[in-house]
Amino acid sequence: MPALADLISKAGRQALPFIERAVNEGLSANATLRQIGALGQKIRRSDFLTIFRIIAGKGDIQDVIKAIGPNGIIPENYHTPSVYNLASNYQYTIEINNGPSDLADALHIGSDVPLTDNQILGAAQASYTGYASSVGLEAEASGAVFTVTEAHYNWSSPTAGEVGYPSL
Repeated sequence: MPALADLISKAGRQALPFIERAVNEGLSANATLRQIGALGQKIRRSDFLTIFRIIAGKGDIQDVIKAIGPNGIIPENYHTPSVYNLASNYQYTIEINNGPSDLADALHIGSDVPLTDNQILGAAQASYTGYASSVGLEAEASGAVFTVTEAHYNWSSPTAGEVGYPSL
């Protein structure tokens, strides 16, 4: 499983140790970016802010997916414990926007192993398309846009949280 450093830009990898230390010391994002610039390092502000939010644990899941890419696994600290006993170790909530139709608002995909964004969205699309065709609404399903909005782990599972995630 690739670590965050393997999934971000070269400038982000070079700045990563400094950003981690700055977050641990409580520096703000702007102060950290100024210090990186003063050291002569260059990093795009949008890349820096995404990395900073992930390390600080303040970004939302869309920031994480943007940083790790569609084939990266969502880091452990972005899987929140479920208040319910899940049928599988991991559960992902996918928001569905299909325009004017109200066929569905969201759906949940379960897995015994952590999934990548592509795997989650592929499973959601297959499930949603199957449901839509079973009720005769294929047209509404064809234009649906899927977005992962939540990731949970089954807190009662003995393996959840012990999968060997990359440390941030």
